[in-house]
Amino acid sequence: MGRPARRRRGGFLDSLRLDDAYLRKPEKTTGQPGLIAGFDAEGTPVLVKLWPRSSSVQDVDLREIWHNEVRQLHRLGGYPGAASSIAALQQAGLDDRGFYLVLTPGQRRPLASILRTATGGHWLVNQRSPTNRARLWQNMLRITAGLETLHAQGLLHRNLDRWAILTTGGEQIDFQLTGFEWSLRLVSAATTMTSPQTATHQTSAEPASFLQDWKALGSLIAELVGTDLRRLADSSIPASRVSEHLIAEEVKLMRNLVQAEPLDRLDGEVVSAHIEGILHALGAMIAGRDPKFHLVLRLGTG
Repeated sequence: MGRPARRRRGGFLDSLRLDDAYLRKPEKTTGQPGLIAGFDAEGTPVLVKLWPRSSSVQDVDLREIWHNEVRQLHRLGGYPGAASSIAALQQAGLDDRGFYLVLTPGQRRPLASILRTATGGHWLVNQRSPTNRARLWQNMLRITAGLETLHAQGLLHRNLDRWAILTTGGEQIDFQLTGFEWSLRLVSAATTMTSPQTATHQTSAEPASFLQDWKALGSLIAELVGTDLRRLADSSIPASRVSEHLIAEEVKLMRNLVQAEPLDRLDGEVVSAHIEGILHALGAMIAGRDPKFHLVLRLGTG
């Protein structure tokens, strides 16, 4: 893949057929990119991230945000196994109206937009079902693999939320990681800029470390399974009593991730092993829930 393209005549997006509405509108004050779905000239589904430019405002910071993600996606694209867990970059470019990244996630869309339109019966919003939670944890294995790939390159994500995960929202296990505009290399953490949007992830009082990403993952999982974060963080509450619908193994891992119960070692291998244990426990629970029908008769003297 070559250098990002610059198109002066017409516009970079002219070759794409994009939806009329944004999945997420851009916010210039925070550097948050807009997200819009569409198709390229060959009919391949694409997801475009764009940072609009303003002729009256210097856009050095926006250029750096955009270029940072281009660098990270190029670096990650050639890593073995990255294609399954990290959204692929098709092309990047800029013109007089904005900076652009074109991703090829298939039919996937940001998890936030899927949840926004999901009905009450959708598996993503019905986490009292062990089967649905098992599907979520299987998807989290993919996100764990994506973070481990990132960390193996010495990179932090720093922006892991509902918008940083892509999925079709169907029953297939298909979560992918995206949203690397605020990522940084640990070796250059001291000189890398921090955005207002991600100030909670990276502050001068909290040294940059991989734990930030694992904490964010733990908080996101807790949110998706409907757990009260205050009860999760309260170690005086037994794991079995944090939530009525979660098993102890789920609560323990989330506590490990958010550092309520820190582990000596926390990385992709450890997290994946814990998730496999959760899946085994949930599988046993699901298998043991075969329907049983009972008939009770009152037997009198007659």
